[in-house]
Amino acid sequence: MADHHIQVNAEALAAQRVASILSLRDSVLNDIQKTSSSNVGAELLADKVGVITGVDSDIGIGAASLATFAREGARHIYLVDWQKRHILAIIETIKTRFPNTTLTLIEGDAADAPFVKSVIDRVINDEGHLDFFFANSGVMELPGKEKEERIDDDPGKFLPELWADVFETSEEDFLAYMRINAARQASSSPLQAYLVLTHLPCSKFIALKYASKAMSLTCPERGKTLPGGSILLTSSTAGVKARAGPLAYSASNASIVSFAQTGSYEFAGRNVRVNAICPGLIQTEMTAPFLVPNLHGDSGTPAEGMMNPSLRHGLAHEVAEVAVFLSSSKASYINGQAINIDGGWTAGNPFMPRPM
Repeated sequence: MADHHIQVNAEALAAQRVASILSLRDSVLNDIQKTSSSNVGAELLADKVGVITGVDSDIGIGAASLATFAREGARHIYLVDWQKRHILAIIETIKTRFPNTTLTLIEGDAADAPFVKSVIDRVINDEGHLDFFFANSGVMELPGKEKEERIDDDPGKFLPELWADVFETSEEDFLAYMRINAARQASSSPLQAYLVLTHLPCSKFIALKYASKAMSLTCPERGKTLPGGSILLTSSTAGVKARAGPLAYSASNASIVSFAQTGSYEFAGRNVRVNAICPGLIQTEMTAPFLVPNLHGDSGTPAEGMMNPSLRHGLAHEVAEVAVFLSSSKASYINGQAINIDGGWTAGNPFMPRPM
């Protein structure tokens, strides 16, 4: 009987501990949401001009970054995306909140070299200088007709395909991941596939090549007296650790980390910084299948959003705050780095919570 009471008390204490964690988590997330709605910034990007790609999701990192960059005083932001599901409404909201920031939407493929070059040429023609380029576009699930046929009201149905192992991943799917996250010239030909992965233009490479050249230009009459700027690449914790995504997705993001590291050396002495951000599980459309509302999944294992010392998922606004800092002169000595934004997940992966 005594053992039974001890067990009951232990279970009650564990339940109280879980309830306390969940309550604090919800309070923290609510507080972050309130902060994200603030219109008061520190002018980190005052009079700066730049480009942000991948901005169409209304709860995505790109849209959150757009609001944050505008809050910090960016004078003109050029937005690039290949679709327009939400971006027009997002732009109207940002214009209302931050009327001093000019927003220009250019529809197209952020990983097509001629298109990206034309965007940057337009920036220079319009403004005379380029200060930041946030290459944020990328995918976790494959786009196109196949995806359209799978879309329904249950995002969890993406889960098996997102986490297909290497034996279930076709060469075409692998190249598709590389095409979107790294290279844009996918083909089923083995020779062409080799060219895709080794020689043909990659999305982050394109950003590095054309943005860095434009950043070398000064425009004293508009306040830019020194050459330089910040190129920021969105990768993922899957690019630095195993078990954070399927093989193809992880490989494409690992290449982005390398772009940041080697890119910083390519531009040595030019005052052009290159960094990568590596978000963990952030609440976006892309990660919907992995987010569950409770502490434990149906199997009794910790939910994906709880497998870090912060015991919660992240919000796009939290990533945007890091992005705007890295794009500003406040981060002038941070270069060639891959910054994990994951609640501590990579600090001790796999995270093993203490007994309740």
